[in-house]
Amino acid sequence: FQRGQEGDRVRAMEILTELEQAVPADTELMIVRAKCLLQNVTPESTQAAAQKLEHAVRQDPVAVPAYLMLVDIALHERRFQKANQLVWQGLRYSPDNSALLLAWAQVEMAQRHPDMAVDLALQALRQDIKNTAAFALVLDVALKGNDVSSLEAMLALFNTGIERDPKNAELW
Repeated sequence: FQRGQEGDRVRAMEILTELEQAVPADTELMIVRAKCLLQNVTPESTQAAAQKLEHAVRQDPVAVPAYLMLVDIALHERRFQKANQLVWQGLRYSPDNSALLLAWAQVEMAQRHPDMAVDLALQALRQDIKNTAAFALVLDVALKGNDVSSLEAMLALFNTGIERDPKNAELW
């Protein structure tokens, strides 16, 4: 899929199909197939991808990438209640997952709940201080709303991270 030379995509799809036939219950293969289906977005491809992803989370309730993709589909379709249900379901099995917390924050932003979104993004940053998407969400909301307290909370998290690991160049 990555190389991009002539014939690579066709061959990659053939290999994926062979693997799916050999290991039909493999969650990662279901996620790869869903990603392929979503490369050319149509209502049919989106529905087929969602079905693959729903099967993946039934097979493996901790399949965070599948939940995240399902949330993205629900958000794209403006099905906020469904997106929330998916996030909560994922968090039930992976309660400290920063990607799921950020997905929840994005659902809250889509519903115009910036305060809740910031709180969730800060929680995601507490779990993973290098979560740049959570950082960007807090920064965006804080700057648009002139919310100094959110910026201070984020700065405090970074300072704590630097104190714990002063040699971590990713925090500087």
